[in-house]
Amino acid sequence: MFLGVSPVYSTSPHGYNGERRGIRWTGTEFSTSQVRNALFLMERGSLEIAGRPYFNFVPNSFGPFDRDVYDVLENLAPDKLVEIRKMGGFRRLAPTPAGFKVGAANIERMAPNTSFHLKEVADWVRSMDFRQLVASIYNQYPDMGVNSVFRE
Repeated sequence: MFLGVSPVYSTSPHGYNGERRGIRWTGTEFSTSQVRNALFLMERGSLEIAGRPYFNFVPNSFGPFDRDVYDVLENLAPDKLVEIRKMGGFRRLAPTPAGFKVGAANIERMAPNTSFHLKEVADWVRSMDFRQLVASIYNQYPDMGVNSVFRE
């Protein structure tokens, strides 16, 4: 587990209002691509969470990639912290009530600027379709596009 902190379960179907933070966490579902890119952005933008990179992202066909992201997500399902739904050839992830509880507790322990950054990143990756997200990552981090098969 990524220190118990992941955009995968930092949101709730009922919303979450961090009383001391004044942040409302809304929305419940992410694609695996959104989670992978959010974790990449969190690591590049705020190492406060782990103090060091947790994942080893490398340039891949469709942006930053580390197989461990998928392993972490798969390992959350048996603990009933995340629900993984297969839709066609894609997977969608949503926090379970237990996963939301763990995530909310971890968010409360974060520095306010880190929890705010997590919310911004989660909202940002969910605001775009796949093509927009990949193009935006490549625009911000050209080093992650060197092996890309994606062309806008």
